[in-house]
Amino acid sequence: ATATRATTHTVTRTVTAAASPTATGTNVCGEICNTVCAISGAVPPANADCEALVNAVNALSEEISPTFIVAPNHVQSISSGTCRFFFENLGSKPLEFCWSSLAQTAQAAGNACLPPVKPTMTEGLCIAPNGSWEVGYVGF
Repeated sequence: ATATRATTHTVTRTVTAAASPTATGTNVCGEICNTVCAISGAVPPANADCEALVNAVNALSEEISPTFIVAPNHVQSISSGTCRFFFENLGSKPLEFCWSSLAQTAQAAGNACLPPVKPTMTEGLCIAPNGSWEVGYVGF
């Protein structure tokens, strides 16, 4: 007899409300950023949740606009289970980022910072050299 196991993952996309919508932003897709590891919670996200999130973000980027715009001091995030990826605009002007870059950059930061890497961290960040934005991979 063969057993089949099916798993369903729920993905939640969150956008913080901006004062007014912006039509354009400075595109920072594929820009260089510096990886920083941190502790921001009690436990790191589950690898399976983050793998599902990478797949979901890649699929999402084929279904909707490949980029998104984030107003100054706002965050675009997407989560699945215990894993959350986010793009945070820390600057004073709107920024445009690619869904595919979000998945790739967050995954690279997570691979550099989260288990099995020691010491155990719970957040992987990739921060723009000028500090105007960051991409994160974090558990919650």
